[in-house]
Amino acid sequence: MIILGEAFETCVFFNGSISMCALLDAIKKTGNTLEIESMRMLSSWEDDQEGIDPHLGNADTQSIGQKIVRLRFKIGSIHQGGLYLYKENRHMNVVHFWISCDHIPALSNDFVTEENRAIYDRITQFISVVFSNAGMVFASLGPEIYVEYMDDPHAVMKKSSGVVRWVFAEAPGSPCAYPYTERRSGSFTLFDKQRCGESSSVYPLSRS
Repeated sequence: MIILGEAFETCVFFNGSISMCALLDAIKKTGNTLEIESMRMLSSWEDDQEGIDPHLGNADTQSIGQKIVRLRFKIGSIHQGGLYLYKENRHMNVVHFWISCDHIPALSNDFVTEENRAIYDRITQFISVVFSNAGMVFASLGPEIYVEYMDDPHAVMKKSSGVVRWVFAEAPGSPCAYPYTERRSGSFTLFDKQRCGESSSVYPLSRS
């Protein structure tokens, strides 16, 4: 995938269904203006067609098969961003959001800090609302992240890179042995990567 400059990324893994229309409506409801620059169905990650296919608004995880829906947009007139909707395997779907860090330098940080915590919490709240009925399994947030799906959540965490916050719909089980602070927030289990001495304020999240 082509992303210019450093990007803050959010990957949501879920086993239900969601449509592009629902995703676009949810972004618009955040109160930000959304200018779509490209929306295409791709046959592979190497495919880099541009343009807008008006029929893709009805595309969902059940209808795209093995193809990839790619959306590029501008939020609030200055923030370059986009998303990918695709199937990881027969039973697991992925929505991969990204937004440029050019105008939000706090998101380039490798930790949850006092400067970026509110943004992380707003994104987590967005995930909880949008994917509440889509069978979300987990989500990962951070700058330039790499995450590969596996059935064992601890293996996923161990083999990933760049993830600053994990959001699990169900607690992974045994205590996390990685450099994260665990806490409950609403029905989610969160794992935040924090510098020593940073506070871990809890903001309740609703899935409704």
